Amino acid sequence: MPALTVRKQRFWSLLGRELSDEELSNLLHDLGLDVEEITDEYFRVEYNPNRPDFSSPVGIARAARGLLGISVGAPRYRPRPARTYIEVDPRLRDVRPYVAAAIVRGLKLGTEELGELIAMQEDLHWILGRDRAKVAIGLHDHSAVKPPFKYVAARGDEYKFIPLGGYSPMTLDEILERHEKGIRYAHILRGKPFYPLILDSLNRVLSFPPIINSRLTELSEKTTDIFIDVTGTDFKAVIHTINILTTTMADMGGVVERVKVKYPDRIISTPIYKTRRWRVRRSSVNETLGLELKS
Repeated sequence: MPALTVRKQRFWSLLGRELSDEELSNLLHDLGLDVEEITDEYFRVEYNPNRPDFSSPVGIARAARGLLGISVGAPRYRPRPARTYIEVDPRLRDVRPYVAAAIVRGLKLGTEELGELIAMQEDLHWILGRDRAKVAIGLHDHSAVKPPFKYVAARGDEYKFIPLGGYSPMTLDEILERHEKGIRYAHILRGKPFYPLILDSLNRVLSFPPIINSRLTELSEKTTDIFIDVTGTDFKAVIHTINILTTTMADMGGVVERVKVKYPDRIISTPIYKTRRWRVRRSSVNETLGLELKS
């Protein structure tokens, strides 16, 4: 199972109160987390992959506030309407057909918060993304780009850019053949007629999903506004992923702004927040919990 190490003082600031080690252990167990270690400085837990919102301390604290009665009811998020868009190339239909995007503004990122976002991104790649084959995430410094955006189909020698962690421009073919991430994930695109790319309005490369981002948009502690792209082969998984990312950043103090996605046959705005309701028989609840609850 995926694991998370959380600094106690960071968790207290998210939770809104401090707890004893015993109270903390009980709380984490009640949330369904497997507690590996609690020290004076931090705690370490494993979480079930069916709770991808637990991929960051922010998500765990959100659930904990509800359990403790600090914040009751379903959280409400009200993203701003879209002011820009990303246009989808119809040739990507048989390559990597789905994309969702959003902008989160007004973030204050220290070393810790930045590390949490990167760690969450990688965990979601595994939990929801099947090691990027199903879903891949790009996080970009919005100040480095010029909207609107394009999700295009490209040939291997058509574009060059400096990949994240690199120092010189490379073609898409060169990245797949020589870059560490390209070698690792090249199999996902093997046999495809085109490669997917995300560009800004100046035709600069932001992302080569699901392989690597451009160094142009690398996040830093100076980043305040983040452009998020999520691409994949499963629409529901793509939407689920961007919902988790944006609500987490909203709880970190950011303001979520939707982005229009212009597919060849429709236009949507993402993220898409929808609550779900279940009707459950009282008898089933009582049988499962071993209680005798009255209506």
